[in-house]
Amino acid sequence: METQHDIIVQNKRAVQFRFTINRKFTVIRGDSATGKTTLFQMVSDS
Repeated sequence: METQHDIIVQNKRAVQFRFTINRKFTVIRGDSATGKTTLFQMVSDS
């Protein structure tokens, strides 16, 4: 069964990430300096 979750993470400096998770496991990937570490830190702080 697939469940969809809409995620919004933001901080005080107006950095905001919006994404939708459609599966049980999600892989965050991309080029360097695109915000992957920032996203991880923002999620772990909340």
